[in-house]
Amino acid sequence: MFATRQNLVRLFLIAAVGVCLARNCYLDFIAGNSFGRELMESLRKADAFQELRTIDRIYSDLPSGENALLQIKDFGAVNERLVEQIYYRSCYFVYPRRIFVAAPGKIINRGTDILAVDFSPDSDWLDRHRVGRIVSFAQEKDGRIGFHFAERTLR
Repeated sequence: MFATRQNLVRLFLIAAVGVCLARNCYLDFIAGNSFGRELMESLRKADAFQELRTIDRIYSDLPSGENALLQIKDFGAVNERLVEQIYYRSCYFVYPRRIFVAAPGKIINRGTDILAVDFSPDSDWLDRHRVGRIVSFAQEKDGRIGFHFAERTLR
């Protein structure tokens, strides 16, 4: 009854999946060498989501049909993860509208891609791409992160 070849194959596959899941959990949460460990540590912080709420508030009243230009200034490579967090959270919050941080066609995968961009479009470009808000994040000389944003009237 249980010893058929089909049942043995199923049991083997279930056991293999179980071993893989257990190994992944071990590597993620106990060994401390992956995203899972970082996620758990950040969730333990009381202010873990404060940065996300700040980014959300910046775009909360962005009019429908308008996009935003995001400028990252004076950040060092050591802050690559923060730059990624700012960019990807901005994109997530305004979707389906767009956040421009580089010229269309430029591939952005990591914070280093954003840090390497020098993108300062003119007013005509901003109008053609319906950019109604310019958001700037800058790292001050003392290491603090500041931001400001400005509305612009589309022509």
